Amino acid sequence: QTVEPQALAAAFSLIGDDARALPLWELAAHDGDPTLLHEWAGALIRLGRIGDAKRLKVDLPAAYRCAERVAFVRGDFEAAARLGEDALGIAPSPEVAYDAACSHARAGHEKDALRLLERARELGFTDAAHAAADPDLASVHGESFTAWLGRLSSA
Repeated sequence: QTVEPQALAAAFSLIGDDARALPLWELAAHDGDPTLLHEWAGALIRLGRIGDAKRLKVDLPAAYRCAERVAFVRGDFEAAARLGEDALGIAPSPEVAYDAACSHARAGHEKDALRLLERARELGFTDAAHAAADPDLASVHGESFTAWLGRLSSA
């Protein structure tokens, strides 16, 4: 049976072989599908080829979110945290800051996770119930996290 190029590209990206995924993303995105273009750009970003990603004329913050999501899913939390912080520098939003905090927490970077949770709050994040129950943040539960949750509830 024929396998769609985007399925193979996604599989290669998810196992950490973005170099093999690139030509498949390019093939899959030839018709201009925005989702596939952003995934292709995300693979380029994970490979450090930011200029090539920009040349695809995609929404760069969305491409960074694709890059971060795949790194997170494959368990490369260090890369996901770095990509999240890069995305935050391009287009600050509470969701991007929160996701980067989750990546830092999973990577064992408690101070960075708490710093980005505070940044998420400053940018408008208010969902204390979600954050309190989020397993991605379990490693940062403690006094500072509880205080942060309190600041969310009082906002």
